[in-house]
Amino acid sequence: MDKKHLLQCENLSIGYHQKSLLENINWQFEIGKLYSIKGLNGAGKSTFLKTIAALVPPLKGKVLLDNQALDSYHSQSLAQRLAYLGSQQQLNFPMSVQEFIMTGRYPYMNWLAKETEQDTLLVQSTIQAFAIGKLQNKSIQTLSDGEFQQVRIATAVVRESSFIILDEPTSFLDYKNKEKLWNMLKALSRDNKCIIIASHDMDYVERMSDIIYEMNPE
Repeated sequence: MDKKHLLQCENLSIGYHQKSLLENINWQFEIGKLYSIKGLNGAGKSTFLKTIAALVPPLKGKVLLDNQALDSYHSQSLAQRLAYLGSQQQLNFPMSVQEFIMTGRYPYMNWLAKETEQDTLLVQSTIQAFAIGKLQNKSIQTLSDGEFQQVRIATAVVRESSFIILDEPTSFLDYKNKEKLWNMLKALSRDNKCIIIASHDMDYVERMSDIIYEMNPE
């Protein structure tokens, strides 16, 4: 298999402060598939996602993106290729949904952070694709949990990243919104994206995933 367009773990060990949570991980993630990471609480799922998103350094081994080590990328270049959405995000500032989604274009902007016509068109087309036009002028602080998760994923999509990494994206969502979000992520994986999810939604993990990796610390 061509190692381009792959996110690969090579003999990867993860953890914090030299305390290992899991060792010798040799997993790979390719475009066009939805991957789920499952495991018990404390198994290291969140730490693993942060490691492959270059937010936490590996204890050993390495993570390669397009056959190049993550730590060799410039931060702006990496942000264009890979989007990470943590399980929580604070909303302590007033911003409309449209403005929030536009922040996904920041890795492409110059130091003035001025959006182009192309940025505006991409944000608008994404808002239409996600059917959230009625929300675009609302403050993000007024959104429900389900609405905000849709907006966060739309923000990752406008970044045009090939790899989207999500930590428990359906936490606190009701059944209807969980179903909608999982179907949305599955559709994104078919649209030339790689979706990587840590989730406790075992029913959806089993039904929606192309590949499941399980974390089993010794």
